[in-house]
Amino acid sequence: MSTAILRPLGVLGAVEAMDLRNNFQRIVDNGGSGVVVDLTGVQLLSAAGLAAVTNILGQGRRSGMQVRVLPPEEGSEAALVIEHADLRRFLAPGGLWNVLANEQREEVATSGSAGPRPGWSFAALFGRQFARLLLGAESDRVVETAAGGR
Repeated sequence: MSTAILRPLGVLGAVEAMDLRNNFQRIVDNGGSGVVVDLTGVQLLSAAGLAAVTNILGQGRRSGMQVRVLPPEEGSEAALVIEHADLRRFLAPGGLWNVLANEQREEVATSGSAGPRPGWSFAALFGRQFARLLLGAESDRVVETAAGGR
């Protein structure tokens, strides 16, 4: 199994979104079977960036490729964009959105409270090692793209 990690950094705007999509397409073309889109380093997420992430999830689902999303830091502007767009539910079924919430659901099944604990950090929980465990495979490469000049 060939797994790649796409890790945009800083701003995920129109240019960076195009790079993200192109990098995903290269992975597909090279026979990759899994992708982790690591948004933990993204502070600003534009509509184009959000569209790129949802497009990658959709393409992955249609092609049978495992695609996981590691969300931006809770409370960051990027996380708020996802929250305001009401895409948490969309991101969750095809990938990983909130492992902690799932664990809490098991612990407090009768209370109905399954939200993340205050102050918990996505970045602290998710990283390369976790992505490897999540997909059950070694990651072949990490593609990092820093925000250019913004």
